[in-house]
Amino acid sequence: MAPIGGEATPKDAYAVLETAVEQGVIFIDTADVYGDDRSEQFVGQFRKSHLDKKLFIATKMGRREPQIFDEYNRDNFIVWNDRFTH
Repeated sequence: MAPIGGEATPKDAYAVLETAVEQGVIFIDTADVYGDDRSEQFVGQFRKSHLDKKLFIATKMGRREPQIFDEYNRDNFIVWNDRFTH
């Protein structure tokens, strides 16, 4: 699938995701560093409007942080995942 972070408009990102799902894609991979969380925001909004679909969404997180093993814990995962949702 084409990247949807960076310079993609919300309309274009939605169109890419919609086309992918129409073609049978059920696995969407994203990361907190793709377009400074923009791709995750697009995927999240898309997901909310497609709750009837069986989609699997994976994200990578913590790549902005120092790569220290002990920092990869449940509390930080919640903070990193919810950075733009409140």
